[in-house]
Amino acid sequence: MRGSALAGLLALVAAGAACGRVGYDPIVADDDAGPDAPPDTADGFIETPCDQPVMIADLGPPAATPPGRYKVDVAATATGMVAVYALGDGQLHATAWAVDTDGAVQLIQSRGHVLDTTTSDFAVAALGDLVELAVDDPVNSRMALLDLSEYGYSRGGTAYVDTKRGAGHDFITADPERDHFVVTGLFGNDAYSWAVDHDGDTISGHVAVITGGSLVPEGAGAIRHGAGYAVFAGTTSECTVVPYDESWVASGPPRTVAMTCHNLSLASAPGSSNVLPAWNCDNDSVWVTAGDVVADVLPAERAVFGDGSMSASDPRVAVTSDGIWYAYAVAGGRLGRTLLDATGRSLPSAPPADVHQSVRVVAHDLVARASKAFLVWLETGAPNDSLHVMRLCP
Repeated sequence: MRGSALAGLLALVAAGAACGRVGYDPIVADDDAGPDAPPDTADGFIETPCDQPVMIADLGPPAATPPGRYKVDVAATATGMVAVYALGDGQLHATAWAVDTDGAVQLIQSRGHVLDTTTSDFAVAALGDLVELAVDDPVNSRMALLDLSEYGYSRGGTAYVDTKRGAGHDFITADPERDHFVVTGLFGNDAYSWAVDHDGDTISGHVAVITGGSLVPEGAGAIRHGAGYAVFAGTTSECTVVPYDESWVASGPPRTVAMTCHNLSLASAPGSSNVLPAWNCDNDSVWVTAGDVVADVLPAERAVFGDGSMSASDPRVAVTSDGIWYAYAVAGGRLGRTLLDATGRSLPSAPPADVHQSVRVVAHDLVARASKAFLVWLETGAPNDSLHVMRLCP
């Protein structure tokens, strides 16, 4: 089912009508990123020194309305990256930047208004420069899929998926090997996955991938893993991972971790048959485990960082040739990271450590592009909100 706008709670704004700029030509980032801003390169790109923050976009004055939802979700494109975010103002916005082979960045879309939504969850993924934004629609108990370009502009209509709800960080992901997106939606306590094309139109049936739970998952998704997929869901009582083959036939039983499982993310470990779940519990720590879910149960979990005095939450994972980067938030506006091997152990080259601190930090994401990992975050407050990026290095 397709339409030109989101009905009810979601109101899609036409591309160009309320964007931060008109036209598709790249523009250079502002020069007011602060006295320690990295220098521009000869072609107008801004360098991203290892583990150094770079303000990619000044987003203007903070919303005057009472604070609402803050979230940022980032997708790597052929051109660079697109960030979709909520700034507590009842709207979703998009900012885009190009990335060169050295990891330098250049702003190409400062801030575009994507749609109006006050409470909806959302996730974004990309195949080349074709971006798909999935948005939960709680008013109509359905999900909407919006076609965006590498600039964050609309490139088409909206596909609707009735009865399925979206939740979490990765309820839409890209499957480059099969050139389609994979969407995971909730119906009651059960999770369903299916494939959609570049325009968000369904191309495979909805498969019940995680069922029989007594609680509604807080988040669910599916990633490409080996020759098939790994599906995951987190509730207040357990994390669940189930392996599937390419035809969506289960290749192993559900593997669970009996813990409160907030903000569950999943990575496919490079050069290994392991998957690596990352989550935070209610005990002030971020956690990880890693194992071959086709062959065996998941090994015992371990705390990556955090305790009662340094509450850590919201882990994100991204795969590069160096290993699996793991980023998290720490109370007080701190952002930390570590680099993990395929077994979930921190590598000596990048043990858990803070890389940024500001009381203005409200949301973050982690994305890999061309085997480089980038931490992206939002800061809010007077005089202006801002979007930042940091290239992580071992």
